[in-house]
Amino acid sequence: MYIETVIIVIYTIALLLIFIYALAQLNLLFNYLSAKNISNEPKFNLSHPEEVPYVTIQLPVYNEMYVMERLLDNIAKIDYPKDKLEIQVLDDSTDETVATTKAHIEKLNPQD
Repeated sequence: MYIETVIIVIYTIALLLIFIYALAQLNLLFNYLSAKNISNEPKFNLSHPEEVPYVTIQLPVYNEMYVMERLLDNIAKIDYPKDKLEIQVLDDSTDETVATTKAHIEKLNPQD
């Protein structure tokens, strides 16, 4: 009799845990379906620069000498108002990445 009670208690606890897990999955499904219906259209109009927020893009790199030129070329292609865009290169490299990056930035952004 004692063993049967223990088994029933363990079984009930297991069922409760499965039920709670199922509720969590149902919550995830509900959140996914509600987020899926949200529009992906931009919240601001690029033709009105005063409505566009300031944006900072940070590029953390470490010994990425062969990647930096392509990365900087692609970042330079971003269509965003230049006065509202800041690009930060966070570089703690121990190879020639710093020099390569600096030379490529000067090539992309020649000073007057």
